[in-house]
Amino acid sequence: MSSSTRNPGPSETSSAPITSTRTGPRGHPADLLYWPCLGAEESTGTSAPPSPGPSLVLLFIPGNPGLPHYYNSFMSSLQAALPPPVAARTAIYALGHLGHSPAYARWKQGETAPGLQEQVDDKVKFVDELKEKWDIGVGEGQTKVVLLGHSIGAWVCCETLKQRPNLISQSIHLFPTISHMALTPNGKVLWPLFSPIVSLPVGLATGALSYLPIRPLTKLVSLLAAQSGQPAEVTTSLVSSPATVRAALTMAAEEMKEVTRLDEGLLKEYGGKMWWYWARDGLDGWVAESSVVEIEGVLDEAGHGKAQRERCGEGMKHAFCLRQDHADSLAKKVAGWVDRAHA
Repeated sequence: MSSSTRNPGPSETSSAPITSTRTGPRGHPADLLYWPCLGAEESTGTSAPPSPGPSLVLLFIPGNPGLPHYYNSFMSSLQAALPPPVAARTAIYALGHLGHSPAYARWKQGETAPGLQEQVDDKVKFVDELKEKWDIGVGEGQTKVVLLGHSIGAWVCCETLKQRPNLISQSIHLFPTISHMALTPNGKVLWPLFSPIVSLPVGLATGALSYLPIRPLTKLVSLLAAQSGQPAEVTTSLVSSPATVRAALTMAAEEMKEVTRLDEGLLKEYGGKMWWYWARDGLDGWVAESSVVEIEGVLDEAGHGKAQRERCGEGMKHAFCLRQDHADSLAKKVAGWVDRAHA
């Protein structure tokens, strides 16, 4: 299954992404957004830009729900915030999670939703596909790959880096949930929602929502979720897709069980490639303060400096992408990190 469309509204300083859909080994779809090098001739799908191709590739991995369209504005702002010489040689991708595609996901009787390991395997496969397309790697003269992950996407970044360390140059973690998820404030309260007993009726309820007209449903979502604009539209597509809701809940349940102990060995070995951004203490319901302290302690013990770690001073919460001002501000910050590492 594949499709490709160009969203309207490109500007001189940033481009709208090319959207397409990938299919996993069991047929589960994943949405893919692609921003070619700024100023490069447009291409379609995942085909390579004209020769010589990019010298830098950013691969963004979302949180859960894994709909990359939540981050459309953030990623477009990131491209616009890159210095022009860097933007001209940087290709950007945002790859959603398998099964988290409202337009294509279908709920088949007896079929299990994609698990965490399947999500990791799909991201590793995508990196391998980049290797087939361009000479990516950490060596001099090779195209550099930067992973950028939000929430559980940061954990997926870590697992991808672990499997392909010679292909990944940098891994940036935004509000990362890489350990002890069930012990976070939100994890303690919400874990019952992720059980199979609850996820089934939730899926049936979203099935009923799918029969409502889009405009009134969007207004309802805006009211209940306190969202507006594109985030409300993306949430509307999510809640009207039983298969996507089921996939998100199944993945969340697995996160509670699997994302527990911190992988200290990974941080010690590859911490020099990692950049971190956390909310202020108490503002992120998905990241326990004790986990941040533990991560920093491991990085300090391994001799990795503090210059690549930062606390938000703007009051951002976990779902930063739902607010345009927060998305724009963080995009500028990430662009600076990328420029510092790859100028």
